[in-house]
Amino acid sequence: MFPKDAVDYTTNLLNKILARRRQHLERRNDFIQMMIDHEEEVNHEANQQTHRKEQQQQWGTLKKTLNDKEILSQAVVFLLAGYETTSILMTCFFYIMTTEPVIQEKVYEEIRQEIGDGEVTHEKLNQLSYLDMVISETL
Repeated sequence: MFPKDAVDYTTNLLNKILARRRQHLERRNDFIQMMIDHEEEVNHEANQQTHRKEQQQQWGTLKKTLNDKEILSQAVVFLLAGYETTSILMTCFFYIMTTEPVIQEKVYEEIRQEIGDGEVTHEKLNQLSYLDMVISETL
């Protein structure tokens, strides 16, 4: 379904990310980090338990973690799902911009006032309140 070189690239990239995160070289507030944190929690609990069968009998099942292949699958699902929703949002946003010249002009003026010919930064983008309202309404 996907080209082998793209799958290999994504797999290698994810493996590097997982290795860095597991070595605590890098920490992010994202889904991959949540899976790693859960894995560490389960491993810690397993190390604390001397009688895992007793725990299984008491609770019915043991906590499960995802292996690296399952984490890769989840990452691909997130990536593909993001493409579709982003493209639909952009299509609707640009439709509004082309059919509503007053809104388009207000967005343009706000961008010119806040950013002008300067560098586009995250902080400056956060100041574009009218653009944010238009995008929120598009959603």
